[in-house]
Amino acid sequence: MKKAGQHAFAAEHLEESGDGRYTSLFADRGSYFGRKVVRSDEGGPVSWLRKEMEGEEFNFVRETEAFRDIGKACEIGDNE
Repeated sequence: MKKAGQHAFAAEHLEESGDGRYTSLFADRGSYFGRKVVRSDEGGPVSWLRKEMEGEEFNFVRETEAFRDIGKACEIGDNE
């Protein structure tokens, strides 16, 4: 879940970050265009993650500190 939060925040600001190049060890010749980002959720990736975290499948970890921290970060991400 922590990685999902990190990726959601990064994707949220991809459009603003502009164009760039991939930096993977195995795929370093490609580039991306931030202005052409396609979103599958109107609210963006952070909003989508927050909605997903409300699902009952997360009940078993809902009261853990780590889960609450991700939820707080999602709220902060939505307010930026």
